[in-house]
Amino acid sequence: MKKLLLAFAFLPMLSFAQDSSTEINKLYNLQPQAKYIKLTTDPVFFVDGERVDKSVFTKMNPDDIKYITVIKTDKKYPNGKIEIILKKQKES
Repeated sequence: MKKLLLAFAFLPMLSFAQDSSTEINKLYNLQPQAKYIKLTTDPVFFVDGERVDKSVFTKMNPDDIKYITVIKTDKKYPNGKIEIILKKQKES
């Protein structure tokens, strides 16, 4: 019986503790922040001037590459930029 009385005594305090954060958010007009932020440190890849995904670069045949330019610092791409120029295929 004592456990039951203690539960009823603490129950209002527990519900108040849960509601206080939402009341504070309403009071100060706080908006919930994004839970997940995707951070990447991968450089941006370009093949013949077109932006491509990293998976395209990893699947490329090295024999098709004419040259690669690595730009470590770029205002537009702070994590770096990799430019790949392919060899032109001869039309037969």
